[in-house]
Amino acid sequence: MKRHETLRQKEAYQYYLYLGSDRCLKKVSKKYKVVLQTVRNWSAKQQWKKRLETDEKELYDSLKNRYREKWTNRMEKRLKTIDNSIDLFNDLLDAKGLKLSPTDFINMVKLENLLIGEPTERTDVIDRKKIAQEMDEILGI
Repeated sequence: MKRHETLRQKEAYQYYLYLGSDRCLKKVSKKYKVVLQTVRNWSAKQQWKKRLETDEKELYDSLKNRYREKWTNRMEKRLKTIDNSIDLFNDLLDAKGLKLSPTDFINMVKLENLLIGEPTERTDVIDRKKIAQEMDEILGI
């Protein structure tokens, strides 16, 4: 059962959490100028290891969600820019009587695919040996 935690113990735990991969109780004891056994007692009574698992998971989830939101927003802005550019290009085509070449169209489609994380080229891989085996099975050879 977790006992009352003093402000100093809370700060020590926060420092322990902050240490990340360099985390050890000895560093906490040095920072807070107490003997190592005192920090061990704090850690045991306040269940630092258990709290650490929960706090690190929450921190990871929070960072993952913030990254996902930022990435989604960036992609939405980029796709909107592409859509606006295509609309502007179409308006120029109409107004100026310009013609869109097939290469221009293909390049716009590839750019859009690239920005949304899709491949810009497709390559079929043919396993001739597997196809020959399947054909032999179909033909009963």
